[in-house]
Amino acid sequence: MTDIGPHPDNSSQRQPFVWASTGIFVLALGIRLWHLAQLRVAPFFDLRLGDAKAYDSWARRIAAGDWWGEGVFYQAPLYPYFLGGVYATIGDDPMRVRIIQAILGAIACVLIAHAARRLFSNAAGIAAGLLLALYAPAIFFDAILGKSGLDLLLLCLSLWLLSGIIAEPRPARWIAVGATMGCLALTRENAVVFIAVILFWAITYFRRDKRRLLYCAAFVMGLAVILLPVAARNYVIGGEFHLTTSQFGPNFYIGNNERSDGSYVSLKFGRGHPDFESHDARLIAERDTGTEMTPAQVSRYWTWKSLQYIRDNFGSWLLLKAKTFFLLFNSLGVEDTEGQYTHARWSIPLRASGAFNHFGVIMPLAVAGVWVSWRQRRRLWLFYLLFGIYSLSVVMFYVFARYRLPLAPLAILLAAVGVVKLPRFIHQQPTTRVFACAAVVACVAVFCNWPHPWRHVVGAGMHNNVGAELRNRGQLIEAVAQFRQSLEIKDNAASVHHNLANTLVDLNQPVEAIDHYRRAVTLRPNFAEAYNEWGAALLNIARLDETVQVKTQRLEQAAWCFRQSLEIKDNAASVHHNLADTLVDLNQPVEAIDHYRRAVTLRPNSAEAYNEWGAALLNIARLDETVQMKTQRLEQAAWCFDRAVQIRPENAGMHLNLGLALHLLGRPEAAGPLRRAVELQPDLAERLRVIGIHIAPESRP
Repeated sequence: MTDIGPHPDNSSQRQPFVWASTGIFVLALGIRLWHLAQLRVAPFFDLRLGDAKAYDSWARRIAAGDWWGEGVFYQAPLYPYFLGGVYATIGDDPMRVRIIQAILGAIACVLIAHAARRLFSNAAGIAAGLLLALYAPAIFFDAILGKSGLDLLLLCLSLWLLSGIIAEPRPARWIAVGATMGCLALTRENAVVFIAVILFWAITYFRRDKRRLLYCAAFVMGLAVILLPVAARNYVIGGEFHLTTSQFGPNFYIGNNERSDGSYVSLKFGRGHPDFESHDARLIAERDTGTEMTPAQVSRYWTWKSLQYIRDNFGSWLLLKAKTFFLLFNSLGVEDTEGQYTHARWSIPLRASGAFNHFGVIMPLAVAGVWVSWRQRRRLWLFYLLFGIYSLSVVMFYVFARYRLPLAPLAILLAAVGVVKLPRFIHQQPTTRVFACAAVVACVAVFCNWPHPWRHVVGAGMHNNVGAELRNRGQLIEAVAQFRQSLEIKDNAASVHHNLANTLVDLNQPVEAIDHYRRAVTLRPNFAEAYNEWGAALLNIARLDETVQVKTQRLEQAAWCFRQSLEIKDNAASVHHNLADTLVDLNQPVEAIDHYRRAVTLRPNSAEAYNEWGAALLNIARLDETVQMKTQRLEQAAWCFDRAVQIRPENAGMHLNLGLALHLLGRPEAAGPLRRAVELQPDLAERLRVIGIHIAPESRP
């Protein structure tokens, strides 16, 4: 095999590489700024989606002075603090943030170039810098509000420092790489595996160096400078010791349960936002155990559930991990809230780079680089091990494109030497070795570029996310357009049909919304929320229908929807309330009363449910034949109205209902709520006079 030694670091060679570094920086920055300029007209450019929204909110609190926050960190904190610092310094303009990230991304390209130069040659350094500068996922992640850009910078910085340690293991470099790894663990939690690998490497690679314990101590010192303040903050604010965050257990479960598919599947359907995930993880754990739980206990609960699944379904779990492994190394980048392929439709540089420089290209080149540099394996095995252990850490959880991104600098480091030295290898090595290398590289290329079944639905998720955010902002027409685009790509997504239906209801188009609610529950039969909202749409339409027959038909359909929802989830107060309203419209007030009672039991502060429960009782009372039953119903109604008034004391209609119930009971205290109703809404006085009730002014002392 070809022996490729480190490039001599002398002044005659250093000067040309300064110009190469400058060129790499300018190229990388230029491409990223061009990409940003093209994205400015995209409908999602100014939106903050998913994690970006959470980071933005967190950063704003930090910029406003809330540096400590509350509780144990659930998400990695470094990026929000970086973002908060930017906001506090130059403002919260998203374009400024993206420009800063583009600059940091260009610096990362220079760092990987210098690492490859130290390990191999000037030519390999230039190749590595260019590969990262033109790497499509790096361009994409540098342009969005997210921590992946910091991941790349910190990992490239670590590789540059480690390449320097291989050349000359100074203690200062060990401290620096320890601090950098500590920062990386605060942006990408599973990067803690790098720490163990580097310590193991320090002990074994420098086993003949008497200072190896000093190196380890210096490395740990650098780590401690970064991680101990975070652990101390978690202990003081949250009451528990966590070196970084408390989300290990929920994340491990997401990638290791019966519903897992290799990528992210939220703990509860439709609640993938970080705030929902933290809340749901705790709520479900506490419900199952019947006790209040700390963040550490919640994490242990989900970890134990994952291990139980693995133990009881070991064969299925192995198949799941095989799928995850395939997904990790496939050229398809699994989209998170935002997706590279959707952004590429608006950006020429991203579209062009994505066509020829993606993970499916880098990986075969990296394998070729390992092959041609095999004689240097003693110096390079650290990078092989870093790549392998990090890959394993992702497979043990689940795959997103951003989780795979830290593999890119490691692969590019090796791909660069493959690009530079492969031609010489082909000419100098025996034919058998060349064919063996070609066969291995070809197999890797086929494996990484094998068409994935998810490829045809790329972009659907991001259109749905954009639509949801536009709806939150009140841009309903634009939101509908995004949901329709999502369904054009993937028509069998229950959540998208649900979101579109809700938005159509907001636009007062309930008839079309009904079709999408129906489609949502067909695709997901246990979709309780969709049944409820489908029923609500039918109820609203029924109240507008002119013919009795059509109205009754709609009301019966609505009642069926609400009952379906309650069969799935019986503890939803709003569904009981909606069903009760529908039963009243169907002239079935007796059954309605049971559901009003259930609604206020589940939601004791629902003034509307108390008021409508009372109205149903009032209507029944008017039909009761016996005086005793009528009086009993009226007293129950008065109690309901009184509860409603206590909750909503400024509601004239509720005071009016209470007064009328007391009036029918012959109680003199009816005058009080009736007078209050007229004070709140003066035109009620005329309505009361029509039915023979005159409100005398309150006597003054």
